[in-house]
Amino acid sequence: MRIPRMEITHQQIQLDMKTIPAEQRIEQRPADLKIEQPAAILEISTTKPTLDINLDQFWADLGFKKTGVLVEEYANRGREEVMNGIARRAQEGRKLMLSAGKGQGAQTIQSIAKENYGPKRPGPINIKFIPSYQSVKIQYDPGNVDIQVQMQKPKINVAIQKPVHEYTKGKTQIDVLQYPSLKIDWTI
Repeated sequence: MRIPRMEITHQQIQLDMKTIPAEQRIEQRPADLKIEQPAAILEISTTKPTLDINLDQFWADLGFKKTGVLVEEYANRGREEVMNGIARRAQEGRKLMLSAGKGQGAQTIQSIAKENYGPKRPGPINIKFIPSYQSVKIQYDPGNVDIQVQMQKPKINVAIQKPVHEYTKGKTQIDVLQYPSLKIDWTI
């Protein structure tokens, strides 16, 4: 006996798939930005500095004095010398008067001549610094600077731009190249 035999033949489906991808474009425009910075208000007030230099004593130590001072010094020195001369002559006259008639007239005149003759002995020798210490008088006032600053806040204006968004959908196309099939045969 023969047993029937079954023969199955099948064919799978064949597809052709085409895909068009989606496209997306996003553009963000920059914001419109306006910034303005007003200048700060600055107020400066100053008091001028002063410098006072007094050289009167300095020049006097060097021998350069004002005319009025020199005239006064020379007048005082002249008056003093005149008074010394008068006193000396009065003293010499008194010596002559007291020695008159005693036979000492010649001796008295000789002693007066010896006193007035020849160089005078100088006084003690010392070192003198010219100009003297602190002969220049300096007075300084530094003055003052007052600075006032008033800050101004910046003015900021911002206009935000919306983003530009473009989107194209993607597509998928499927074509069947071969349909599936199933074939069953019986053979005896």
